[in-house]
Amino acid sequence: MISGHAPLNYHLHRIGKAQSPMCSCNLAEESTWYFIFDCFNHNVPRSAFKSTICN
Repeated sequence: MISGHAPLNYHLHRIGKAQSPMCSCNLAEESTWYFIFDCFNHNVPRSAFKSTICN
């Protein structure tokens, strides 16, 4: 994921495997950063992960 070569729409669109680079929330391109830190579609798993590593 650090290299940007993850199965996210941003990368898949660059290599012709997705029609759009947009995230499923349609607010931004589905980059690694956006997927991990910002997309509201992933708030629940993100919160669970943060509570696991912070406790």
